[in-house]
Amino acid sequence: MKKWVMEMGFVSSIFSISLVFISALISKNFSWENNYLSDIGAKQFGFIPYIFFTMGMITGGLLLSIYFIITIYEYKKHGGMVFSESLFLISSISMTMIAVFPEGSPDNLHYIFSFIFFFIFPVGMIFTGIIFYKYLKKFSQGTFMLASLAFLLDITILIRAEKASSEMLVSFIIFIWFLLFNYLMFKITNLEKKNENHEKK
Repeated sequence: MKKWVMEMGFVSSIFSISLVFISALISKNFSWENNYLSDIGAKQFGFIPYIFFTMGMITGGLLLSIYFIITIYEYKKHGGMVFSESLFLISSISMTMIAVFPEGSPDNLHYIFSFIFFFIFPVGMIFTGIIFYKYLKKFSQGTFMLASLAFLLDITILIRAEKASSEMLVSFIIFIWFLLFNYLMFKITNLEKKNENHEKK
């Protein structure tokens, strides 16, 4: 993985989650218990919070999609990685679509893309944990724990027991895990390249 790819992963994820969090903070009367983050994207709390939310979701989703397209190409010889990265790509595209199709969109498109984003990414995390279990046992165990927590929070969203608070917690879990995964992949790729160059010499 090239350094600029890693940096794009960091910037896109930090940019996205920051704007979404800010959109909630500046939304007057927004409740973490009684509202969904998508309510901001439906312009229920004004135009400025809507802009912050929409920019975060669309721009972040597009940049992450590009990131995963690049990583799928880079790891094309590793079938397991291609599969898990493809799940992340689907989740990233869905992240963009959540904002493109806000609440009230026809055919429940907003809820379909929301479901895909919140559930598919943790599935990708589990597959990644399985792939790396032999080599990075602690990372994989931590991944399984975070993915399980994300699934539990997703269920609270589905049954409407919790709303924006669970959505944000799942987003933070994905955010923290992705930053660590992004950095690890950069280090592992560079180490493999150094070993290859050393063997050639």
